[in-house]
Amino acid sequence: MQDEYFGDVNDYRKYGLLRCLSEAGFRVGLCWMYTPSDDSGQGKDIKYLDKLRKYRFRDPVLFDFLKGRVQTNRRAIRELEAASPALLRRAVFFSEQLPERPAERRRYFERASAVLRGVDFLFFDPNVGLERSSKIYGRERLKYLFWREVDTVAHAHRGASVAIFQHWPRQPRHELLARLSLTLGSQMKGTRVYAISSPHVLFLLARREAHRDQFTRAMELVRRRWSGDMQIVEEADRQHGR
Repeated sequence: MQDEYFGDVNDYRKYGLLRCLSEAGFRVGLCWMYTPSDDSGQGKDIKYLDKLRKYRFRDPVLFDFLKGRVQTNRRAIRELEAASPALLRRAVFFSEQLPERPAERRRYFERASAVLRGVDFLFFDPNVGLERSSKIYGRERLKYLFWREVDTVAHAHRGASVAIFQHWPRQPRHELLARLSLTLGSQMKGTRVYAISSPHVLFLLARREAHRDQFTRAMELVRRRWSGDMQIVEEADRQHGR
């Protein structure tokens, strides 16, 4: 996560999903994987804030919050943290800057595990998403979340469900979704894997059986608010090619 992304249309979807999880009763823990802005020009997709009739009805409280922060040039994750008692009830944040060196990254995720201990739903927010190949660990580490890091935190939180932010890359989406879902399921034993697809980003979720009822309520909220913008893809749907 970078502050320059704060408030863009994908942020609106991301926080909208997190609010559905929170309102369903989950205590959400966010590992921001925060990195400094790199002036890449990303995060400029804020024109949706001028399209009130198309977007605001999905989550008016969140929409107005983000619009206000963008208009006053307060695009920073600390703004969401400060507003979390109202926007994300009982949320816990790990906001340290993500280091690049492997040894420092290991300690980073160990500290994240300690800070986020006791949450019901862990959310990882890498800039791009999950690693694309084993070779990447030696470079571009600030862009990706690595499976070994998912395992580190998930192992320390055996009772927590997990969600991961993922940009859609330029490759067949059904192949990527199948591969990532299979790997997440193998990493998170005893979970049922879901995905929430939107035009530009994907959210991967591994749900613990103990969270089935809460998760069902959360997905009902997603369907009610975000139908036509975000689609829930269930494990059984993928297995049958739907």
